[in-house]
Amino acid sequence: MRFAAVGTASALGLAPPVIAGVEAEARLQLFNTHTQEFLDVIYRRGDRYDRGALNQIDFLMRDHRENESIEMDVALIDLMHDLYISSGAKSPFRVLSGYRTAKTNAMLRNKSAGKNVAKNSYHLYGQAADLFVPEMSAAQLAGFAEKLHAGGVGTYSRIGFVHVDTGPERHWGR
Repeated sequence: MRFAAVGTASALGLAPPVIAGVEAEARLQLFNTHTQEFLDVIYRRGDRYDRGALNQIDFLMRDHRENESIEMDVALIDLMHDLYISSGAKSPFRVLSGYRTAKTNAMLRNKSAGKNVAKNSYHLYGQAADLFVPEMSAAQLAGFAEKLHAGGVGTYSRIGFVHVDTGPERHWGR
C-alpha cells in the first residue's frame, strides 16, 4: 500500500539525497529500551514521506509511562537518520525518550530536582529524542550530532546518552 506524502524535505529546508535520478530511501532502525520494541522502517523515498511508516515511528517513540503518542516532528526523524548515517553507527539507535506527556515531564523534572529536565522540554512537542548506540560513547555520538548544525545537542556521558532536538542550535554537557 502506498501512502500520501505528509511533507517534503524541501519544505523543511532539507535536501533529500538523489542518486542518479533514483529517489534515495531513508531508513531508521530504532529499539525502544523501555518497551523492548524494535522497528526497521523506510519512512521516506526521495522527498515523499510514508505516513504509515511515520505512524510506526510515532508509536515506538511514545511516552511509555502514559502509553500516549503524538506526531513526531519529521525534521527530528530526518535529523536522527542523518545522525545515524554520519556517525557510521552499525546497530539501531536505542531510544530512551521521545515524546513525553506533561505529566511524565513534570515527574521526571521533580525526580531530578529540576536538573537535566527542562520545564518546557522539546520532548513535549515530539521534537526531541534521547538515544545512544552501544558501539560509541555519548561524547562521540554528540560530536557527530553537533556537526549537523540541526538543533540542540546535549551530552549525558555519565548516563551514556545524547539528547537531540529540532530547536535552536545549542550544545551542553561536553
